Amino acid sequence: MAAPALRIALLTNGNRHGDEIHRALLARSVGVEAIVCEVVPLGSAVRRAARRGLSARERLVVLARWARRTERVLRARRAYRRRGARVITTGALNSVRMRRDLAALAPDLLVLGGIGIIRSELIATPREGVLNAHPALLPWVRGTSVVAHSLRLDVAVGATVHYVDADIDHGPIVARRLANVDGASDLAELERRAYATAVELLADVVAEAVRTGMTPRGVEQRSDAPVCRRLAGSERREVEDLVRRGRAAELAAEWGTRDLALA
Repeated sequence: MAAPALRIALLTNGNRHGDEIHRALLARSVGVEAIVCEVVPLGSAVRRAARRGLSARERLVVLARWARRTERVLRARRAYRRRGARVITTGALNSVRMRRDLAALAPDLLVLGGIGIIRSELIATPREGVLNAHPALLPWVRGTSVVAHSLRLDVAVGATVHYVDADIDHGPIVARRLANVDGASDLAELERRAYATAVELLADVVAEAVRTGMTPRGVEQRSDAPVCRRLAGSERREVEDLVRRGRAAELAAEWGTRDLALA
């Protein structure tokens, strides 16, 4: 596979979302310069547990969680390498090591693969910017539990690709797309479809950038919509009721008449 004219790096921590993004890029014959995988050093995990004042039993839980995450990264690294990707195992999110590794890689575009919130120092590393796939329509639904909040806010289920800035889900918008909600009978299925739409949209955006050799244009968000929080159990039950009543399909029909293209 020919190297892309644009240097693209994927930043992830071994999760499924990052894996699906890589597979979608390969399906479009898009190679990446490298996949940068976060690994939290054992010493960092131990020090963090100590600072939190955890009991001995709680520290064991933290260490077990660290071991599972590390094993997940190692499995993902093997899978990426089997596909022919260059993999760089780096330090914890926003660490000095991660900043150093990304600076040495010098990508034009950095693609996020479910890595969490990155700080301004990392955002400034790639020459052209950081791209993220958000499983809801921006600027209307930001934060967490966004598929459920979409229904609560009367916004169709969809996805957005945007540049990352210092605020949460607030950077310039590159593209938006409605998700196919036909036949979805519960919130979990809607969430799967929103994430799948986000992956496909991001891969399409990156593939077009590679084809043209030009980074995508972003349009500044012109909304101060609040950042959504994680749902309480009672709120999730309310949303499940909306799904059973067909609210997702109703919103898809309403929003399907709108022009989601960027001005």
